[in-house]
Amino acid sequence: MSHKELSSVSSGILPRIVIDARKLCDGGIGVYTQNTINALVSSGLFRVALIVSTKVLKQRSELFKDWPNVEIIENNSKKYSFSEYFLMPYKLKEKLENSILHFPHYTVPYFLPKTSKITCTIHDCIHLKSKNPFKRIFSRFSISHAIKKSDLICTVSNYSKNQIESNFDLSNKKLEKISNYIQPALEGVSKDKAHSSKNDYYLCVSSDLKHKGLSLLLEAWRELGSSSDLIILGSALKSSQSSVTFKKNCSSEELKKLYRNAKALLVPSLEEGFCIPALEALKIGIPVVAYALPCLVENFSDAIWYADKFSHKAFSSAIMEMDKDKENRERRVKLGKEIAKNFNKSSFDYQIIDIFKEISNLEVRKVKVA
Repeated sequence: MSHKELSSVSSGILPRIVIDARKLCDGGIGVYTQNTINALVSSGLFRVALIVSTKVLKQRSELFKDWPNVEIIENNSKKYSFSEYFLMPYKLKEKLENSILHFPHYTVPYFLPKTSKITCTIHDCIHLKSKNPFKRIFSRFSISHAIKKSDLICTVSNYSKNQIESNFDLSNKKLEKISNYIQPALEGVSKDKAHSSKNDYYLCVSSDLKHKGLSLLLEAWRELGSSSDLIILGSALKSSQSSVTFKKNCSSEELKKLYRNAKALLVPSLEEGFCIPALEALKIGIPVVAYALPCLVENFSDAIWYADKFSHKAFSSAIMEMDKDKENRERRVKLGKEIAKNFNKSSFDYQIIDIFKEISNLEVRKVKVA
């Protein structure tokens, strides 16, 4: 057992895990965090505590009803702030002691208790390619610090794993790939083949971040001149195009309806570590159009319609090809549903539980990773 032996393990008490859940509202990391909490809580093997902000408690209040025995630690430190890195661990020092601390992003604070073990998940190295030199330096420094302080590191694709290994010195640190999963609200949802063609629309689930490529998507949409509508979920941007609708948030029921009735999911991202919306669409049975990102090709192969260049014209051409080629579209949808079966709740849960068993020095049962 390591020098940071947890007193709870040696005394027979269930190991205590503290998860930084302040990003529960943040896209893919939020979905990953929710699924991680669900897996650990349902296992009954751990005591779980969550660091959450007032915003998260308010916006995701329905989740906490499903976690009645979870300890809530409220903290409103802003993301990527001095407070997050230095003040939060000081203020929460007693609540962080003798625990396993999990950070589902690479923002691992400084001066964490030496009596605790640390894990983090690095989803991607996107910010290393930013045109903003400050972002490049900050992200490199933050990821290096996260790796140095963590007893175990997770990531979500072989592409991200290779990026981490090629850009950072792991110094014999263990780096585990976890097979990602969809958000629970979409479990069991399938394509509604009976809906009226008059209601056809394309869906994009994204954010305002530059690497998500929404500006390219809007140019492609203008180039396409489609008679259908485009709904962009997760963004507060605006467009002069009357056929484009932006929705920052929606309820679980509305999310199901948006996916179920969509003509296709459009993924204009220029960089991704995994891309959960693509998996969600394929599992539901919706065609996906995207740029040929390494993580998409790795995980979903030919089930996706890929634009052959990183341009708005190539993207609009891929949409037109998908729309016209019914036979190929149906083949890819069928292939996508088969591939999506490799990414299931049981596999995700087992991997998460085994990782925390390992760091808690509990017996580990290894499972096959997709």
